[in-house]
Amino acid sequence: MKNIIIIGAGNIGTRHLQALKAVNIPLDITVIDPNPESLILAKERYNSMPAGQYNHIINYFKNYDKIKDEFDIAIISTHSDIRRMVIEQLFEVAHVKSFIFEKILFNKAEDYSIIGDLLKERNSQGWVNCTRRVIPFFRDKIKKWFNNKKILYFVSGSKWSLISNIIHYVDYMSYILEKVEFKIDFNHLDLKLEKFRIPNFLELNGTINLYFNEGSRGIINCYSSGNQPVIVDISSDNTRCILNEEYGKAWVNNNNKNQWEEYEAKILFTSQITTFLIEDLIKNNKCPLTPYEESMKLHLLTFEPLLNFLNKTFKKKFASYPFT
Repeated sequence: MKNIIIIGAGNIGTRHLQALKAVNIPLDITVIDPNPESLILAKERYNSMPAGQYNHIINYFKNYDKIKDEFDIAIISTHSDIRRMVIEQLFEVAHVKSFIFEKILFNKAEDYSIIGDLLKERNSQGWVNCTRRVIPFFRDKIKKWFNNKKILYFVSGSKWSLISNIIHYVDYMSYILEKVEFKIDFNHLDLKLEKFRIPNFLELNGTINLYFNEGSRGIINCYSSGNQPVIVDISSDNTRCILNEEYGKAWVNNNNKNQWEEYEAKILFTSQITTFLIEDLIKNNKCPLTPYEESMKLHLLTFEPLLNFLNKTFKKKFASYPFT
């Protein structure tokens, strides 16, 4: 039996928990959240899922007082501002072999290296849950068509939480191109800070431009109003792929002006993806998500320039990234 702990039983944390129910390996699951209502939601969502092959053991706690001292996997699905503290507290009472972290990883630059050093010190491995690189169509088709090509990657839609989700597109562009170095331009963002749906965090709308060294470019846009779906348009010299992510369809032209081919391109839910991620980690000690060190670089190349932009643009000054 493998021991798994989830810290943070909000919306994403409970989706990870739902996925564990279908894991075909016996599990002893611990869920930690200081909010009793979050634990009730976690229990309801777990119980709503179909029964799996195994009737896993599961315990819900508000703190670390009764937890085990050894875990095979920890899923850290808290907000960005407390994630470092949560990881440090967990290491004080338990050893963890492998971590899956939610994005945005942390809201201060110093936290990235501190936790990176701590993972090495404790002989733990970690990955960040940017999932496009593990979804079949994105992994097997788009990667093949555009790998090592000079590409234009365009994303646009309405009210889709641009800053909260930008790292997904940064990560996937990096995955396609096999590059982790880029420059980012925030000068075309709307000059209005919006309240995020999670209290104490903010959002921005407008356009972000990414420039990779070999000439590839990303244009990531979010409108503050309207109901436009998120459309992704990736093109190279001889291939173009247009995706409607909500609809789960893609239309592809491979060097043929008049012929478009339709593909299934479903964005899988966390409650689906985490099942096979956990099984792969347990059986093979492998995970196809973004390794911690790689994601750390992508996060810092994104959010440090954004912090500089905020402090140059707005009267209010920020010591940390006000995003999660």
